[in-house]
Amino acid sequence: MTMLDPHIYSVHANIEELAGIRAFVNQRLLSVGVESTIAQTLCLAVDEACSNIILHGHHHPGSCLKISVDYANGICHISIKDNTKPFDPNSVQSPDMKSYFKQYSYGGLGIELMRRIVDGMIYQQADADNQWNTLLLKKYLHSHTN
Repeated sequence: MTMLDPHIYSVHANIEELAGIRAFVNQRLLSVGVESTIAQTLCLAVDEACSNIILHGHHHPGSCLKISVDYANGICHISIKDNTKPFDPNSVQSPDMKSYFKQYSYGGLGIELMRRIVDGMIYQQADADNQWNTLLLKKYLHSHTN
C-alpha cells in the first residue's frame, strides 16, 4: 500500500489487498458520519468492484487500484481507479433472477449486487489524456451527522 494522500488508498491489484480496501473505505465513511450499517453495505459494493477488477482485469505486475471516498451535500462518491484492462460494469445486463435460481447458478451476481447497493455507477475508460479507468459509485445518504 502507498499512502501519499491520506484520502486515497493505493494498492497493487492483488486479491490479498481486499481486506485493506474494505477497512479504508469503512474508516473513511465512518469518519464523515455515515451509519455503520450503510458503511458496511457500501464496503460490499466496493469489494465486488475491486474483486472484479483484480480477478478479470488481466493486469500486469505494476497494476494498481486507487480508491477514494468523498462526501458532500448528502451524496457519497467512491472512486475506484485502475490501470488494468478496461471493463464497464454498466455493459452487463441484469440477470433474470427466476432463471438464475431455477438453474442453481453460482456466482455472477456481483455487478447486480452493486447496482442494488448504490444509486449510480459511472464508468470512464482510460484514454490518451488519462491513464486510469475510473468507476464512480454514487450513494445518496438521507441522514448525515458529523
